Amino acid sequence: MKTFKIADISISISLILTFAIAAIITQSMYVLLMGYVSVAAWHIISLVVHSLKHWFTQPGSNRYIYEAIVSILILLFFAGILIPMINYVLFMGLLFCYPLFAVYYVWICYHELKVKMRRPLSLLK
Repeated sequence: MKTFKIADISISISLILTFAIAAIITQSMYVLLMGYVSVAAWHIISLVVHSLKHWFTQPGSNRYIYEAIVSILILLFFAGILIPMINYVLFMGLLFCYPLFAVYYVWICYHELKVKMRRPLSLLK
């Protein structure tokens, strides 16, 4: 688990920094959107792995709240297929909010790695 947590936080930070720097250098909206999609895809993959392994997914935990928010956003996306205005509003909101989600996710990973993994007996509760 600890190896995956280290890889998770490393990949998240690397993706965020790489695409942020590339978007600033190229001044391309395409690079920025590719960064959004890449970081979001990694976070969803990581959330699925955490859910399947039941790592830090207890109700009320930060990861559980993040999973609930992402699940609602995915459901809204699919609802937007039927009602396109939903996707327009969703994407406009995510354009500004997703960088905060990404930073929040990295904080969750850091907190789990540095605080919770330091006390392995607390995981037995």
